[in-house]
Amino acid sequence: PRDAEVVVAALEAVYVLAPKLKDLWTAASNSAERLALMANDLVRLGEARHKDAHSVGLLMVIMTTVCSNGHGESPGGVPGEQWRKAFGRAAGVAVPLRVLFEHHKNIDMVTAAGIALRVLTYGTPKSCHHAARARCAPILLSTLATYAERPATVRELLSALANCASVETVRQDYKNGLPKTAEILYYAMEQSSDRDPDVLAQGCRALGAMYTPPSLAVNLGMVAGEKPKTTSVIEWKKLNVAIMKAVISLTVNSGDSVEGGLLEYFSGYGSDARKERLEAHRKRLGELCLHLAQGRLATGPQFGRLLTMTGEPTAECTPHWSSVRLRAQERSLRKHAETLAAKHVLPDSDEDSEENLDYTSDDGA
Repeated sequence: PRDAEVVVAALEAVYVLAPKLKDLWTAASNSAERLALMANDLVRLGEARHKDAHSVGLLMVIMTTVCSNGHGESPGGVPGEQWRKAFGRAAGVAVPLRVLFEHHKNIDMVTAAGIALRVLTYGTPKSCHHAARARCAPILLSTLATYAERPATVRELLSALANCASVETVRQDYKNGLPKTAEILYYAMEQSSDRDPDVLAQGCRALGAMYTPPSLAVNLGMVAGEKPKTTSVIEWKKLNVAIMKAVISLTVNSGDSVEGGLLEYFSGYGSDARKERLEAHRKRLGELCLHLAQGRLATGPQFGRLLTMTGEPTAECTPHWSSVRLRAQERSLRKHAETLAAKHVLPDSDEDSEENLDYTSDDGA
């Protein structure tokens, strides 16, 4: 790997074949070993040529392609999962993290590194632990502060940060840097939420991930009469500015006229109809941000967008879907616990049997 021309030629060849590599050996009995061997070789090439932006850029695109549907838009099913596990064992997150440190002045490289981190840390605990050992939280937060006005870059970095927050070390690094670390998140949301509302959602999700423990008990929603559990410290005055910038931008993009700006809104001037319309939109978006920041929506690792460009929530950011998915996770964990218990002690009752479990969502679906 010391020969630069050989490395570049090899990476370019793999780059061309990357769309087909995601289906390589998926049906073979020893596919995990083969994928791990190839992932190790690719990471070694990246480490050997880490100062060459062209080589590292090719490698990050290869990682994103094979670990997703080929475009970084969806997880890519079983092949994508197998590749993410292979790169998790090979400590593949070291490549994009090194890019954020060594090529931080190149916005294209930084954005590609954010995408690669988001993809590699999705549902891959080993990658998250490798990122935590590399002190990913300070690196990601520093990059966020630098490129706070770049919505595409900010969205990827926030998503990667929230994925990595499943490790206690990452959350502790964030808390040790308070209040500066929180200021960076609010600043990034304020600067970019008007051009991409998903930045606001990803930022609130990152806030919730830093305070919410990775347990299902917090995320199953509320029962009748239960008060909301505050699991994150939210500075609503700062967050409200980002929310209103997103609301005004969405209103303008939808074709409605908006007179004045944030100063006019907060000072109480302007037409009552306009203020009522903006207030209703603000409350709806603010409620969504509250659920995200308190760990009730989009919990755990996430792969894609939480809000569309028109401000509509995606499936993972919808209470119905989130509740169904989390209850399915709870069912799987209970069945696993019952299986382990049955190997040692016979159950005394069938109160927690599969027939008695409630698999429906909170709205009765």
